[in-house]
Amino acid sequence: RERTPRTGRERTPRTGSARGWGRRRQATKGHAVQPAVEVASAFAPSTVANLGPAFDLLGCAVDGRGDTVTVKPWELPRSIGDGTRVLIDAIEGDGGRLGLEPDSNCAGIAARETIALIEKEVGSLAPGLGIRLKLHKGLPLGSGLGSSAASAAAAAMATNMFFGEPLPKATLVQAGLISEAAVSGYHADNIAPALLGGFVLVKSTKPLDLQVLSCPTDIWFVIVTPVFEAPTKKMRAALPKEISMQSH
Repeated sequence: RERTPRTGRERTPRTGSARGWGRRRQATKGHAVQPAVEVASAFAPSTVANLGPAFDLLGCAVDGRGDTVTVKPWELPRSIGDGTRVLIDAIEGDGGRLGLEPDSNCAGIAARETIALIEKEVGSLAPGLGIRLKLHKGLPLGSGLGSSAASAAAAAMATNMFFGEPLPKATLVQAGLISEAAVSGYHADNIAPALLGGFVLVKSTKPLDLQVLSCPTDIWFVIVTPVFEAPTKKMRAALPKEISMQSH
C-alpha cells in the first residue's frame, strides 16, 4: 500500500535536467531544427484516472514513483534516411519485458509524435538528425498507475527539452494521446495529468480540451495495487458496452 501526500501539494512533472553547449539554443520557426542541449532528461509521475463517475474524463498525478526518459542525439545511418528518427537504446526496470522497437513502445511513439509536432509548428529537423532514448521504468506494468502514460509523458517532455522546448506541455498531450491509443485506448485522463500535474478534467479529446482543476487541500489518497497485472486494454474489454437503468 502507498499513501500519497496531500493532494494540495500539486504533483508537477519534473523536467529533470538538460546539459548543453553553453547557452541554450531555442528552436526558431523557418530554420532547420537543431538540438538545444547535449542531453535532456525528464521524469513523469504515476497517475490515477477514471475518478468517481468521470470515466475517461478525470485523472490526477500522484507524488512518488514514476518513469524517467533520457534523450541524446543520434546520427542517422545512411541506410535509414530521415524516415525513422527515434532509437531506443535501453530500457531498465521492466524485467526485460518491453521491446526496443520505437513504433511499438509507448516512449518511442510519444517521442516520434513530439518530433512530428515540432516539425509542424517550428520546422524540419536537420537532415540526418535523430534521437536515442533510454527509459527507466519506475512503475510496474499493468498496475493501474498509468505506467504507459508515464513513459509517454517523460519521452515527450525529454524530446521537447532536447530541441529547446518549442512546444507547451498542453500540446505534448497530443503526442501522448497517440501513444496511449496504441497500447490502451484513445483517452487522456492519464497522460494529461502526467504532463500537466494535479487534477485534470478532459472535456474533449477531439478537439482536445483540457481543464486543470485546483487540488483539494484536505484529501488523502490510499492506493492499493493488485498482486496481478491488469492491462488497460484487457480491463476495458471486460466492461459491458451499455449499462441498463436497472443496474444503476
